[in-house]
Amino acid sequence: MTQQNQSDSNEFPKILELDFSIGGWSSKKRLTLEGNEVNVFPPARFGWPEAVITHSPSDEEWLEFSKSLKRLDVANWNRSYMDPHILDGTQWSLRVKTETSEIETGGSNAYPEYFNGLILAINRLIKEDYFTQGYFIPV
Repeated sequence: MTQQNQSDSNEFPKILELDFSIGGWSSKKRLTLEGNEVNVFPPARFGWPEAVITHSPSDEEWLEFSKSLKRLDVANWNRSYMDPHILDGTQWSLRVKTETSEIETGGSNAYPEYFNGLILAINRLIKEDYFTQGYFIPV
């Protein structure tokens, strides 16, 4: 069995780093790419970390995720989205690095127009409706 390595096409280079987090101070969820595996870190309960959930997306699933990032124009999102009228709430961050580009964006209680599309793309990548719970932004 060969190791999955994310199809390296000319249009969609291999994702080398992926880090996404969303939540408040006590309920932050996080996803990271380590090698060819995507790790999902649930929020800690009462100070104790929950078990990490590991996913191994196929090359086709990585290609669909890359297409979604392009379709959502994530590369052109602002570096920061802030709502100065809310002092607590939900913070989020996204970092995607490929051989040819790097995206770093995030915010606090404010989101880009197609943020829901990012949440859906991440959920499809991990085959779980994990990040929608409580974070799907009404349009």
